[in-house]
Amino acid sequence: MGTKRVGWARIRSLINENQNDLRRRNRQVVTISESTTLTAEDSGKLILLNGASGAPDITLPRATDAGLNFRFVLSDNTTVVDVIQGDAGDELVGSIHGASAIDTGTGSDTKIIFAAGTALAGDWVELYSDGSDWIVCGQGATNAAVLFG
Repeated sequence: MGTKRVGWARIRSLINENQNDLRRRNRQVVTISESTTLTAEDSGKLILLNGASGAPDITLPRATDAGLNFRFVLSDNTTVVDVIQGDAGDELVGSIHGASAIDTGTGSDTKIIFAAGTALAGDWVELYSDGSDWIVCGQGATNAAVLFG
């Protein structure tokens, strides 16, 4: 194989590339406790919903960019949290599973509700844009914990 000298500049460059790759593998985690409008730059984030200080509304960006995705996880049991579609032309399509019931999105649904008194920490929903609508899947520990509205 032979021997080849590698300079310090190249070694530093390789280390930096590896660190950047490791950062990309870890999903960014954000806690939201007040009303917020998400943007395309927030795509891919794990969003912890904390309604301890009120009933926040989270507004989604338009679903026009295929591949946008968000995962919302309730981090407390205190109050209602609404995830609202960004535009009337975007539909919420999919289903959310409870303990023994399933809620399916219809064309008239404009938001996803983490219901106060029913939703528990750890209940979640994921949304994926197909370029025109939001594809939704989720799960709540009890029936009607996370539902379309």
